[in-house]
Parts: sequence; structure tokens; C-alpha cells
Amino acid sequence: VETARVLGNLTRNDKARRYFCRNGGLTLVVKQLSAGAASQAYDFKACAIGVLVNLLGDAENRAPFMQHKGAELLYTLLAAALQEEDWFLATIICQALWNLLIDANNVADVCQEQVLDDVCDLLVDYLDEERLFEHSTRPDVIWEGFAVVATDLLERIQASYDKQEQEEAEAEAEKQKQKLQQKSNVRSDKNNAGEEDDINEDEDDDVYIEEM
Repeated sequence: VETARVLGNLTRNDKARRYFCRNGGLTLVVKQLSAGAASQAYDFKACAIGVLVNLLGDAENRAPFMQHKGAELLYTLLAAALQEEDWFLATIICQALWNLLIDANNVADVCQEQVLDDVCDLLVDYLDEERLFEHSTRPDVIWEGFAVVATDLLERIQASYDKQEQEEAEAEAEKQKQKLQQKSNVRSDKNNAGEEDDINEDEDDDVYIEEM
């Protein structure tokens, strides 16, 4: 646990992060979090996820993380934390997901859409204040902190989805426009060809008359 805490502090430094990852640190963290041992110390897990938050702040670590099925791992950790209503752990997992997606023009290029959809479903469910605190006078303070980060993450994913749909719609509209333009050009060419034929026929008539 102490080692994980030290790593959490060290990986706030960019040089330390690069050194750590060059020496297999990212793989080690993923392996430890994937173990999912019931006896795994809570503090160790929290610190390890905190290390991930720091590592995923660097763009060069995101692709290797995804090669280790990192998005699926974060979803699994998030689902477990939310099931226990562990708002603190859920918050730092959402921070890791945010860093993973932060530079993506299209989040579906980074994560499988099914994983993203599952994450969104979880967040929507656990951001439902009325359902969670039906018998409480006010929400948990730690939940409120989670809600801020989770809402930002949810909006980030949904905004990317909306942008993707808009771009696809615009691309389809442009495609249809080009098809209509091509058809119009074909009709125009046919009309022009018909006019030329009429002109040629008129010219032939004139020549014939002149010969008479």
C-alpha cells in the first residue's frame, strides 16, 4: 500500500511517469487491478487507480493501456464501485476514463461503443438523485463530488456521439447532393446532345434546299 502511495505521488511528475512506463509500470498496474482479489487492500486499489489517472494523462500511454483491455477494466472497476456505492472510488475511476478519452475527436475510436454505452448506462443510473436518496433528506457529500465528475464524463461521451451522428448525417447529405448533381449533369448532357441533333438536322435541311 505504501509503495502504491509513493507511486501515486511520483507519477505526478512527467519524467517519473515516462521512466515508470518504460520499465513496465503500466502493465504492472493493469495486472494488479485485473487480479480482482477479494483480499486486495482497498487503499492499494485506490492508489493504483490514482496512478492510472496520472499515467493516462499522457497521450502516449493510452494506446498501450487499451491494448491491455483497459477500458473494459475501468468499466468493471466502476460497476463494482457503484454497486457498493463507493463514491470516492467511482470518482477516481471516472477521472481515469476522462483522461483516456480527453483528446479523442470520436470516443468510439478509442473505446468500443458497447463499453461506452455500458459506462453511460451506469452513470445515468447512479446520477439519479431521487432514486438513490429517496429516503434521505439530502445527497451524500461524497456523492456530490462523484456527480460532478460523472456528469462531465457522461456529457463528454454523449457530445462525441452527437458530433459523430451530425458528421454522418452531413456526409450522407453531401453524398445525396452529389448523386443529384450527377443526375442533373447527365440530363443536361442529354438535352445538349438533343439540341445538337436538332441543329444538325436543320443544317441538313438548309443544304438540301440550297441544292434545289
